[in-house]
Amino acid sequence: MEKEPKQEKLKSMPCGSVERPIIELKKEGWEYDWSFHARFPEQWNDACDRVEKIKAGGFWGTVLVQGQNEAERKDGIAYIYKRKTDKYKQYEKDMGYV
Repeated sequence: MEKEPKQEKLKSMPCGSVERPIIELKKEGWEYDWSFHARFPEQWNDACDRVEKIKAGGFWGTVLVQGQNEAERKDGIAYIYKRKTDKYKQYEKDMGYV
């Protein structure tokens, strides 16, 4: 008797999702962090864990960016972008970095 393939439980992405051109996001201070195939549960869950770690200290905001063209969307490509929060900017100021 064959066993059914184990269905991996998908985690909830702890950030918002946008369908905007990456060039626009970069103009707003967003920085590339990671890309993955959203159609693979293991990669999706790894991305969720990564976003949680990025956001943990409160220094970075994150956003999930959908594929940038039809081929990327069809293939399930997604990107994680991050941006410094006001807390991070204040920390830089307090430490004399800026």
